[in-house]
Amino acid sequence: MAKKAKLFINKKNRQEIKGFEEVIDLLDKENIEYIDHEDQRLENYETYDFLSNEILRLKKLDHLERVQLPIIEDDDQNAVLASHLEQDLNEALDEIILYLLEDGSPFEVEMNRLWKSYFPSSN
Repeated sequence: MAKKAKLFINKKNRQEIKGFEEVIDLLDKENIEYIDHEDQRLENYETYDFLSNEILRLKKLDHLERVQLPIIEDDDQNAVLASHLEQDLNEALDEIILYLLEDGSPFEVEMNRLWKSYFPSSN
């Protein structure tokens, strides 16, 4: 269900919307709630709503900083993951070096070809 839009109309607003009454009448009247009230607090409803939402946001942010972040810092897994990745990297490098040092490896074949192309007399 669509939320009703509230139009706050007082003497000042009535003067400002003079000439636009026909346009307002064309709007979907089921979703518009007209409020004719002189109370200044109703005109500041949007400001009040914004401030109450901001208070909730700041409370959640405070909860995040006081409660959740210390838990994350205590159970930090970055160091463990970094050590696992470093170990995997070292194992991969060892495998690559062993493969390149084998007799008949592509690295050895290419190095021999280059050596012979620059120093043909050292066969």
